[in-house]
Amino acid sequence: MESAARELRGVLVQELKELEKVKTFDELHTQVSEISMMMANRMRDAILDDIDFAYRNGYKSAYGEIKGIQKATPPPMSPNDEDLLRILKNEGVLHRAYADFQRAVTEQLNQIIYQSVAAGYSIPQTVQAMRAGAVGETYKLTRIARTEIININNEGRMRGYRLAEQRMGRQFKYGLIIGKDQRTCEAHRELLRRIPKKGLYMDDLIMLQQEVGSKHRMNLRGHSLLHPNQRTSLVRYA
Repeated sequence: MESAARELRGVLVQELKELEKVKTFDELHTQVSEISMMMANRMRDAILDDIDFAYRNGYKSAYGEIKGIQKATPPPMSPNDEDLLRILKNEGVLHRAYADFQRAVTEQLNQIIYQSVAAGYSIPQTVQAMRAGAVGETYKLTRIARTEIININNEGRMRGYRLAEQRMGRQFKYGLIIGKDQRTCEAHRELLRRIPKKGLYMDDLIMLQQEVGSKHRMNLRGHSLLHPNQRTSLVRYA
């Protein structure tokens, strides 16, 4: 995702450089839809690739952490796991985010053109402002994606751990790695206080997250208590 966004920003520099040659602001307006569609398609493809990798990698890496399993390589994911992956791609937070991305870029670029006309800017000055606005939208989407990809990786990890428990015939204890600083929300601070140092069994950890999430009126997605700007990772303790 990060590399795709960097590549896209490089493409934007070249694409918008060409726009400095147009003669009228009306011509600039006609190019906005094409630019925003190109950006949205590139970001969508990068997001879908990252969702797939994060989920499958989480599943494989979590299963592979457990020592002593007869089959060290995890089997293919179950139909239910594949169904969840499809849902994450087609109905999840990131799907909505990149669906909104094209609209946001279109509105941003058109607004910049209107403001430039009113301010008496030249076309090259306007194109520079358009470049900055478009790049800003890629950073916004990348921030959302970064957090959500961690959430999706956690979903895959949970399934890998579950399968390992079934194969081993025992339960393990788990916890959450939560970034703790002045931006950490109260719900996550409470989780930090209430998760024992030795961790909790998976079902107990899920119940605790649901309890804390409900108390703080948070929307739980899957089994990971996440929301924008808060990153939490599922880990096995023992």
